This record gives sequence, C-alpha cells and structure tokens, in this order.
Amino acid sequence: MVENRRTPPRDLFGTARSAGIADSFARILGLYFLQDIDCAFEIIRAAMRVLALVLFAAMFGAAVHWWAVPPALAVLYAAASAACFAMYAVDKAAAKAGRWRTSENLLLLMGLACGWPGAVVAQQLLRHKSHKRSFAARFWVTVLANSAIFMYLVSPVSILRPT
Repeated sequence: MVENRRTPPRDLFGTARSAGIADSFARILGLYFLQDIDCAFEIIRAAMRVLALVLFAAMFGAAVHWWAVPPALAVLYAAASAACFAMYAVDKAAAKAGRWRTSENLLLLMGLACGWPGAVVAQQLLRHKSHKRSFAARFWVTVLANSAIFMYLVSPVSILRPT
C-alpha cells in the first residue's frame, strides 16, 4: 500500500514550514478553520486584490468630487479593464490548450495603461497569473505606478490642469 504523503505548508517565499508554524500563523490571523498556510495566503491575496480595487475607487471618487475630474474618465478605465480581462482570458485558454501565449510584458503594459482593475478581477476569477511571484511583484508595481500617474495628472499640481 502506498502511503499518502501531504506536501508541507509553504510560507510567502515558498519555503516549507512545519505544521506548527502554519497553525500558529492561522491562529494569529483568527483563521482557525484553515488546515494549511497555502489556503490562508490565498485568502490574504484575495483580500489584497479587493482592497486595491476599493482604495482606487475611493481615490477616483475623491478626485471627481474635489478636483472636478470628469466622471467619463471612468469609461477609459472600464474599457481598458475589459480589454485587459479579455487578454488574461485568452492567455488562460492558450495556456490550457498548449498554444502560443500572450507575453507577460504585454499583460503588464495593458495593466499599466489603465487596465489593472480588469487584471485584478481576471487574476481572481480565472485563477491566472495569481501565484507566479515574479509576475505578481511586477504587476503590483504597475498598479502603484498607474495610480500615482493618475493622481498626479488629475491633481491641481499637474501640468495638464489649467492654472
């Protein structure tokens, strides 16, 4: 009879950890129902994605309210997000079928070009590009860059705003 061996839980950096540490971490977070640390980190990653969307929506709303940014700018973000979501879906289908894939740089560029909210939703719903650490790190840099550029361009100190 073959023994069913379970792989050890992993931390943020992919290092195997003992069940005791994983259980302690889950207990600290109040996640008593979790059996291993991978599940806890998936919940944390999902919460971070939702938080990013909520914070950007609040930032966008504040810019519309205080700096008279046209709400129609939301249409640009919605269109870019839909296009980015579609690119993630096509890439996921290509990955499953073993076909030619969309380059990571193109996916990152689409995210930087206002499509990152759609990419966040695609990563969560399609479970695509959500676990590769090197991509995730570069993706979140593009999210921060897009948000910073947005805030600068719509703020009163922008060179695009009339004085």
